[in-house]
Amino acid sequence: FSSNNTNIFILMKFILSVIILSTLIMTSKYVASKEIDPTGANTTPFSSISEVELQNEFSGFVAKYKRSYNSEEEYSRKYQVFKDNLRKIYEHNQKADDLGFTLRMNEYGDLSQKEFSDKFLGYVGDNLNTVKSAQTGENPNSFLRGSNYDEELKDLPISVDWRVNNTVSSVKKQGDCVAGYAFSATAVIESANRIAIKNDDELSVQQIIDCTDTSLYQNKGCKGGSVKSSIDYLRAAKIC
Repeated sequence: FSSNNTNIFILMKFILSVIILSTLIMTSKYVASKEIDPTGANTTPFSSISEVELQNEFSGFVAKYKRSYNSEEEYSRKYQVFKDNLRKIYEHNQKADDLGFTLRMNEYGDLSQKEFSDKFLGYVGDNLNTVKSAQTGENPNSFLRGSNYDEELKDLPISVDWRVNNTVSSVKKQGDCVAGYAFSATAVIESANRIAIKNDDELSVQQIIDCTDTSLYQNKGCKGGSVKSSIDYLRAAKIC
């Protein structure tokens, strides 16, 4: 080769190397982009996801939430539950535009509906219907429609988003303590206080858990309870 030919050859090799490297980079990006969308909000149907991709997704779930299963049988069963939940997420999100919201996988993804209910929804006892309400002295007639009812409603907005203007208190996580009743009771009173008297103090969920596990209110601490009993306690304690 002449000197010019040699230079051209070297230049062509360089250009070819750049093309190959660019192709590899683009390919790696494409492969990475095929990871399962955790929100399921894309247009990919669940049926198009391969078993290998699903297994990888479950492995990531297990690592992220530090899951530990006692046997291969339990692992296999949890994997099937995870797949079923992920399928429901994808199927829901295909209709998200009509439904108005999307779903995504979270830490409860390996729980069936029954397992979730048993673990987090808690005890539902007879006290829901039989607990004695605190005496309030309210006159039932005070809840009847007033003569100026229509006049009071004529200027109301079509809709209200209570999240605006600090009306709804912060979201709280109950963890493994099945005390949703206490969280619900405090949230209701907190929002009512913010709307009526502009008081944004947050109430103690722990106080309800500790103080209503009695024969009077019949709640069961971290094993469940009644929102009504909790509000009865708050009223009797003059907290609301």
